[in-house]
Amino acid sequence: MNVRIAPATLLVPIALLTSACSGGGISVDIRGPSVSTLPADEPVTVIGVLATNNGLVVNDTVYDTGAAVVRVNGSDASSEDLDRGNKVFVAGRIAPFGVTGSADVVVHDADLVGRVEAIDAGSRHIVALGQRVVIDDHTAVGSAIDLTTLDGLSVGDRVSISGFRTADGALAATRVDRDTTMSGDQVVGRISSLDEGDMSFEVHGLPVDYRGAGLIELPTGAPTVGMTIVASGTLIDGVMVADALRAASVPLPGRFNERVIVRGIVTRVSQDSRVFLGDIEVRVDIDTAYTNGDRHDLAVDARLFVDGRIDADGRTILVDAVRFDH
Repeated sequence: MNVRIAPATLLVPIALLTSACSGGGISVDIRGPSVSTLPADEPVTVIGVLATNNGLVVNDTVYDTGAAVVRVNGSDASSEDLDRGNKVFVAGRIAPFGVTGSADVVVHDADLVGRVEAIDAGSRHIVALGQRVVIDDHTAVGSAIDLTTLDGLSVGDRVSISGFRTADGALAATRVDRDTTMSGDQVVGRISSLDEGDMSFEVHGLPVDYRGAGLIELPTGAPTVGMTIVASGTLIDGVMVADALRAASVPLPGRFNERVIVRGIVTRVSQDSRVFLGDIEVRVDIDTAYTNGDRHDLAVDARLFVDGRIDADGRTILVDAVRFDH
C-alpha cells in the first residue's frame, strides 16, 4: 500500500507570518492545508483567488513576484494590475509550511467580460454575454458597486468578472468590476460542439465564431473539443465573433507528482472517488485528509480547496488534503 503524509493545517507563529507578509507580493487566498514534511522550495502550480496582504489570513501563501512574468487578459502587466478577488494561475515554487513562495508566472484572465444584460438585485444575480453570474458574500466588487444592493451596476454597463463555474453552469463571481480597460468581450471555458467546417464552437453554451480570428495561440494550432481557451472578440446577435483565441492557463495536463493547490466549486461527483472542480478532475482516497468537513461533504456546489499531486496519467490530481470553504 502506498502511504502518503497528508498536509495538516499549520498554526503559523504570528511573527513569522507578519514577516512573510511585510515583504509585499501577491497573497493567494487558497487557505488550504500546508505540507510540513516536503522539501524546501518545491515546484507548485496554483489556481486561487487574490487576497489582501493586510493582517493575517491563516495559510495564505505570499508569493514573491519580483522575478515573475505577469499577464493580465493576454497583455504584459505587473502585480499592481491585480485586485482582491481576481482568480489567478500561479506557477512557481513554494517553501515548507506554505507560508511563502516565489512566482515565476502569474496569469489572470477574466472569466467573462461584456455588457450587463439583466440585473436581479434581490437575488444578486446578473446576466452578461448570456451567462448568469451569481454575486454573494464570497464576491469582491469594485469601489463603485454596492455588494448588497448592486447599486452602481446598470444594464448596459461593461463588466469584468472572475469566478468559478457551478454545477448548473452559472459563474459564481469572486470579483466584479465595471470594466473600462478592455474594448472587446471575453469568455473563458472548455470548447464543446466544435464545427471545424463552420469554424465555430460553444463555450458554456455561448456560440463562438472564430472565422475572423487573427490570433490563435493554441497548443494544437486549432481548437479541439475539451480544450480550455480564452476567446475574445465582440458579441454580435448572441454570438461571440472572436478575433483571438488563446490557451487558458490551467494546471492539467502536468508533470507526474508535481504539487498542485486548487480552489474551486464541485460541479460533479462520481461513485469512483472522482470529483470535478469545473474542468479540473481530482481524486480522493482513504489517505485524503479533511478540514471543516469530511468525505460525505464532497457534494455538488461545495466550495473547497484541494492540495495534492498530479497523478501518473498527468490529467488528474491525487488529493492529499481537502479544506471546505463554508
